[in-house]
Amino acid sequence: MKNSYINKRTTISIILATVCIFLAVLSSAQNPEWKTFDPSNSGLPSPYLENIAIDTNNVKWIGTLNDGLIKFDGFNWTTYSGSNSPINNAILSIGVDNKNNKWFGLGGGGLAKYDDVNWTIYDTTNNKILYNEISCIAFESSGIVWLGLYDSGMVKFDGIKWTVFNTQNSGIPANEITSIAIDNQNVKWIGTNQNGLIKFDDTNWTNYTPSNSGYPQSYVNNVCVDNHGNKFISTGGNQFGLIKFDGVNWTTYTGGYMSSVTGLKPFNPYKSTMDVNGVLWIITNGEGLIKYDGNTWTQFRSSNSGLPTDGLLMDIAIDKLGNKWIPISATGLVAYRQGGVILSTNEIKSEELSIAFYPNPANEQVYFELNHFSSAGTPISIEIRDLLGNLILTKENAFSVNAQYAFDVSNLAEGFYTIALRSADLTKVVKLVVKH
Repeated sequence: MKNSYINKRTTISIILATVCIFLAVLSSAQNPEWKTFDPSNSGLPSPYLENIAIDTNNVKWIGTLNDGLIKFDGFNWTTYSGSNSPINNAILSIGVDNKNNKWFGLGGGGLAKYDDVNWTIYDTTNNKILYNEISCIAFESSGIVWLGLYDSGMVKFDGIKWTVFNTQNSGIPANEITSIAIDNQNVKWIGTNQNGLIKFDDTNWTNYTPSNSGYPQSYVNNVCVDNHGNKFISTGGNQFGLIKFDGVNWTTYTGGYMSSVTGLKPFNPYKSTMDVNGVLWIITNGEGLIKYDGNTWTQFRSSNSGLPTDGLLMDIAIDKLGNKWIPISATGLVAYRQGGVILSTNEIKSEELSIAFYPNPANEQVYFELNHFSSAGTPISIEIRDLLGNLILTKENAFSVNAQYAFDVSNLAEGFYTIALRSADLTKVVKLVVKH
């Protein structure tokens, strides 16, 4: 009788353990850290993807070379091509301005603008400037559009006037433009095919080459600028890898001594982008995805992650929910997010909404960690006020998904302060003590 009871209890325990394992596996399968979308499991018309941009509504816009433009809002896939829109099937470049207009460089030349209702096409039929194909699109804070052309220099468009900059009419040293990044001062940082890096402040042109600077080669594949004005330059080659320029000093992250610092073998960076926490994400030619937080380098490869392949990573963009989106040619669209990919705010559980700040009391820095504080996934504001209600410190347009922010309180007088965090749908006020 006793053995029968033990056997039953053992059987029940095994069943419960099996159920728990099944639920854990199911939960992991429902919200994995890596997801790959291809024509077999999504609305993608083709796995041959080239570029991506994410608009202010968190909608993904993906370009292909032969199968048109794809829109993905987290639920629905929509394809725009020559059969249902005025654009053609080749999308060479994508940009989104601060009014949420989408801009597309088209194969064969020309530019398309889409405001979610109307299309506007700029090509040789209405603008003789745009006979050339557009390699890159960037925007000033005022909304001015800058276009890089494959072999005809740069074009500036202020909404009315088109201005061309090339080797014949300006100080630009090359007509083959590979990349344009615009910093917080609206200074343009321009990559070229054979003439190094160019700086243009709307008045002066400065060319950085191996002969006059610490930039080690003539080719620039991509430029990314962080909020501190640091330029991260992808050279497109293993020999020199990734270069950082802070305006004075040049730092090379590759080979030799730097391999011992990064813990990585020499890598071939293709493009990079910066997340809201200042972490750099780099796609490479053959070495997968690399993360650099300013101190630690982390490499994601097909051998140690859910990345399906190490090569043919074409572009990278990061959405408001913290997902990294990577078009991979011949594979499809890959999404990665530590803790699980989230396709829409409907997937965020209410118990996940949280905020933490430390230390408290604080004497130098106070840090905020936000985990989906805003269920709408929208920007929030952080304000520190004294007990009289005077605004002391503020940060606007912070994002609330797995984000960390820091405030310097070393110059504040000792005492009590309030911290208010506000989004479109939530407000939270906490107390802070400053003690030196």
